[in-house]
Amino acid sequence: MRAAFAVFRRSLMPMLQRLGFVESSDLTDAQVEEAWAPRTQWIEHIWGTAAHNWVAEDEVGELVGWALSVQRGPLLELCMFFVSPTAQSKGLGRALLERVFPIDGGPHRSILATQDPRAMSRYLRSGVRFITSVVDFEARPRPVSVDTDLAFERLDAAAAGSVELISSVEEQLSGLRRDVDIAFLLSIRPAWIARREGVPVGFAFGYNG
Repeated sequence: MRAAFAVFRRSLMPMLQRLGFVESSDLTDAQVEEAWAPRTQWIEHIWGTAAHNWVAEDEVGELVGWALSVQRGPLLELCMFFVSPTAQSKGLGRALLERVFPIDGGPHRSILATQDPRAMSRYLRSGVRFITSVVDFEARPRPVSVDTDLAFERLDAAAAGSVELISSVEEQLSGLRRDVDIAFLLSIRPAWIARREGVPVGFAFGYNG
């Protein structure tokens, strides 16, 4: 798992450099270890609940590729797909993708892709189509007063029914249940449910950072 994570981090750096997010693509072992600590729980969760999880080794046994997907009901989602820079353009990525993201993997398949043109080209050739972009926003916290008829309730992660509350709302919105992921998020993050006249209509997870 740690070796696969190292492939992920090291293969990410050249792309970030091409996009202008970092000046250098070099990454030391200490920096990999520093990045591992806050992500351990996430990697362990998807590793333990994966539908397909493959790594690739070179001729001397060193890990040079990692791909992982999860199946949640009818949806197969590609979560990890990384090849070391020294092993790229040799067919390794295609072989990994065929194993973890098969065409017959379900009626719905999705990828949360990067903006890197090389990666996008590979994903589009795997049978998916572009739908939308994702944008991150951030701002300094400040008190905000909003007129609403919603009642907000902090959820107790250990309380019976918390997973069902959130999953039932998500199922109404998307037709998909991800109970195993909701239970995991409840174990690491604060959560709230929004009710209108007593009926659950929305939810949110916070962040402890």
